[in-house]
Amino acid sequence: PFKKGEFDYYITLGLQSSDHYTDDEFYKFLSNMNISFRTDFINKLIKEVKSQLADLALNKQSSELIGGYKKIQFQSNDYIALKLFEGSDYETLKKFHIK
Repeated sequence: PFKKGEFDYYITLGLQSSDHYTDDEFYKFLSNMNISFRTDFINKLIKEVKSQLADLALNKQSSELIGGYKKIQFQSNDYIALKLFEGSDYETLKKFHIK
């Protein structure tokens, strides 16, 4: 549970549908990885998201929220809650400040 105002932004990174695999096939792929490789894979995803957010903040580029109803501009030191693979066995929540 989050406290109201605890984070500047809550970001969910979900899977995108594909003709090449289903969500279940992707999660089976993850489950077949050994734990260290799976942890490394998830950490690389988190690192990439953090890097992209830092670039957006540094370059003062705005981002459009889903639905396009609002544009935001990330700032250095914004507190982010990043959720990966929501509703799966690999659901992960990472909290960090944009640096």
